[in-house]
Amino acid sequence: MNYSDAYCERSTSHPSSKLHRLLIVEPVRLLRWSLSRYLSQWFCVEAVATTQEAEQVLDAGDVDAVLVSDALPRDGAHYVETRASRLNTHVRIVRMVSVPVSFRKQVGPVRHIEKPFELGDMKKLLQEII
Repeated sequence: MNYSDAYCERSTSHPSSKLHRLLIVEPVRLLRWSLSRYLSQWFCVEAVATTQEAEQVLDAGDVDAVLVSDALPRDGAHYVETRASRLNTHVRIVRMVSVPVSFRKQVGPVRHIEKPFELGDMKKLLQEII
């Protein structure tokens, strides 16, 4: 795939189980790589940098969960969330945000996690919603 980094490793804790597909949309290369490598232990991960690349991955097939950065330009995070929900009504979405989320309710299809966060906290959050 020329538009994304794909990481899909067999989970050691559940070697016979099907891994859920996770799309990560993050413009910061190091963060995208770190999340991809870490979460590929439990998910089949495709990681992209832009809204357009995310659209291609979403159009290619079912994605079980989307992890999207609020750092995308021109309200790109909202666009990715809306498109993912239209294509799969059961998709789970987590938005990584740079502003405090304490004032936001964690209801509806989009959950929020505040940057910086521990990779283990992201794993727990994703496992809760899938």
